[in-house]
This record gives sequence, structure tokens and C-alpha cells, in this order.
Amino acid sequence: MVTKQSIVAALGEQALALPRLINEALEANDRFKYRLSLLQLARRHADSPDTPVGDLRAERLAAQIDDVELDDLPAACARVAPDVYRLPGIEGLLAAAEHDVRAMLAPVRIAAANVGPAVTTDLEQRVKRLLPPLLQSRTGFTGAELASWSRGDASQGDSVHLLVMTLHRKLIELQQAVATEVLDGATVYELAPEDRDLVLAFMRGVNRTSRLRFDHPGLGTTATRHAGRLVIQNDIGETDAHVIVVHIDSDAVSVTYTDVHLQRLLFFQSLFAAQPITWRETRVVQDRQMSDGLHHMAVAVLSQPDRAAIKTFLELLGSRLVFLIDWNRARKQLRMLVSKKESVRVLRWAADNDVGHMGFLRLGGARAVFDAVDFAARGRGRFGQTLDDLLGPERAARFLEYACKTATYELLAGRPESLVHDELRAELVRQLRGSNESLLDLVCDHAGLVVEIATGVEAGSGRKRKSTRST
Repeated sequence: MVTKQSIVAALGEQALALPRLINEALEANDRFKYRLSLLQLARRHADSPDTPVGDLRAERLAAQIDDVELDDLPAACARVAPDVYRLPGIEGLLAAAEHDVRAMLAPVRIAAANVGPAVTTDLEQRVKRLLPPLLQSRTGFTGAELASWSRGDASQGDSVHLLVMTLHRKLIELQQAVATEVLDGATVYELAPEDRDLVLAFMRGVNRTSRLRFDHPGLGTTATRHAGRLVIQNDIGETDAHVIVVHIDSDAVSVTYTDVHLQRLLFFQSLFAAQPITWRETRVVQDRQMSDGLHHMAVAVLSQPDRAAIKTFLELLGSRLVFLIDWNRARKQLRMLVSKKESVRVLRWAADNDVGHMGFLRLGGARAVFDAVDFAARGRGRFGQTLDDLLGPERAARFLEYACKTATYELLAGRPESLVHDELRAELVRQLRGSNESLLDLVCDHAGLVVEIATGVEAGSGRKRKSTRST
């Protein structure tokens, strides 16, 4: 990694242009991803021409590409033979994609030339090997070619997409290295004066809930101004495809969110159900027929001329990101205990109440609950029994909410894990006692009804016998 100290000490006059080149390279990254998505959409339409063509206009505008003719390109794609596709304009599209990759390489090359040329040796070799096929004279492409360009799993071989992902990581490192200031935890550079309070609003949200991640890495934020708008990026966690980018204009906010897990993306969207934002159609970035490199993208737009409202939204947005870290692992742990629907509902409760799920995971997740069940059930449990079976769905959900809250608060306060385990056991014993008492109440009510019915029947029989004797 290129450090800030080495940049300052070693870079010459080119360092003055480096922030601008980094900004342009990051924009090129957005354009490349859009162009690759356009090709994938074109192929899907050609494979299923009777289905509606998807719309990538929002993504085109987010990538600051003005060519409106690209919106009609997927509809023009046709499959002319098995795995062979004809696409008018593909030469220009691929040439632009090649140009984007070279724009991403430029700042990395400039930095490495001063602090260590070996940094780019591998990248240069990959560029020489991977880019020439994009510039071949062609009228279309094959499915195999598209797969080779968009492959996301290195074990399956290198690809232009993997090269772009590597360059993007290098650019983020450079962005942090050349940052001129750390603003409330965000590395920033070339901000306009009016940008500062917006970045601070976003970071208020991030910092308010970041402790809920415990020592898990993530939530690194960078911010800069380019092409007349503020751009904020947060890396969320460690996964390459798990990123959020926020573009802020004077009267609108655009949020681009990518995730390898569709369920987590839908969960993220649900956190803003009460906000006046519009979500574009969630789409698959990689080819659906591929088993590797699949991830999803969603774009949200907040049209809001009121600056105070924009700051309020940015603070909320920043505060929600921590609840995405290790979300899928938490969902799988909860799924061992309750239904799929209830597991997501518990995670939503934990986010809405600023509790989170990382404390629950640190305590052992489902294993901690199973240990509590073994203690509390005292032989009444059976193999394969879920918490739903033991307590019922509603009580089980309440207990898991208690487990998340207790684990988070107690561990953040420095309490030993053994104490938290004891608290879970005590609470589960109380819940089981309450459940048994409820069952006893039901039995008593049932018995009372039986007695009442029997009394009524007996009284009716007595009146009938008395009437018979009198006649």
C-alpha cells in the first residue's frame, strides 16, 4: 500500500495532479461497471426477446454518461447463433471500456513511478494481456467472451472485471494517502466550503453507531468534490462488492449500493421505508448464467431542495451502515432458532433500536442460545427442536431481541461473557415459566368450561325428570 508519508516525500510536481486523476479514475470505474452491465443486459434480452428490456438510464446518469442512445442498445442485441450475439455499436462501447481501464491505471502508475515501480508491474502485464481483445474489429460478441470479460472469481481465471476491481482497491488506497484532512473520521480532499457540513452530517451517523461493530473492520469513509458535486464513499466491510457511494447535488442525493447478498440489499432498503426516496429496480450486475462474481446493485434517489433535510437523511444513512456488517452470518445464526421471516424481523428490530447483531455473534450466536436452552429446559428439549418449538414464535422472537440487546450492551460495557450467558439462561427460564403458566391457565380455563357445561347439562336433566314426574 502507498502510504501518505511516501506520497508526500517522494512525489514531485505530478502529485499536484494526483487528486484530480484519482477522481477521474473513480469516475472511470463507475463508467466501466455501467458498460459491462449494459452488455450483460443486452445478452439477457437477446436470450429472452419477449420479456421487457431492463432500464439502465439511472445508472448511466449516475456514471455521468450523456449518450442517450445507449439506453436503446440492449433492445438492438440479437442472438444469431448458439452463444453468438450481434450488437450494433459494440466496437465503440468496448473501446470506451478500454479507455476507462487505462484512466484507472493512470494515477496508480504515477504514484508507483515515484514510490516503487514494482507496484504496477503485475498490473501492466495484466493490462497488456486483457485489454487487446476489447479492441478487436467486431460486430458482436459470444457468451464465452462476455464471461471472460466479466468473470468475478479469480480461481476461474483472470478477467478485465477482476483487473478493474484490483485497480479500484489501489485507487482507494491512493485516495486515503493523498487526503489533505481527516474530517470527523472521514478522509477528505478538495472539498468546497459548503461540503463540510454535509460530510459531518454523514459522519455523525456513522460515528453514532460504529461502536456496534465492536472490533470488526469496515466503515472507512472518503469524500471529495468532483464535477460540481460532493461524492462520499464508504467501504462498509471487507467484501469488494459491498460498497455504498453517495452523490450529493444542491437539491438531490443519489445512493448507489452494491451487495453480493440480495437479502441484505432488500433489508437495507427496508431501513428507509419511511423516507421519501425512490429506489430504482434492483438488478444483477453479473450474468445470471454465471455462478461466480454475482452481485446486485440498487440506486436510490432523494429529490430534496431543503439542505437541512438532506443533512438529516445523510446522518440517517451513515448510521444504518453498521447493521450491514456480517448481516448474512447473523441471519443464518438466527435461522437456526426461528423461521426465515422472523430472523429478518429480529435483525430489523435490532437495527431500528440501535442494538445491532454483532454482540449476539460475539457471544456465540445460535450456540449461546442452545446452551441457554440446555440449561433452562432441563431435559424437556429434544433433538432438532427450535426456539419456536420451545416458546412459540412470538416469545421466541422476544427472547432473541433480548439476547441481541443484552449481548450488545453488556459486552460494550466490558462485562465478561460468562455473565451475559448467565443472564440469557435466567431470562429463558423466566420465559419458559411464563409459557408453562400460560399453558396451565389455558388448561384451567378449559377445565372450568367443562365443569360449567356439565353443570348446565345436569341442571337441564334434573328439570326434565321433574317435568316427567309431574305429568
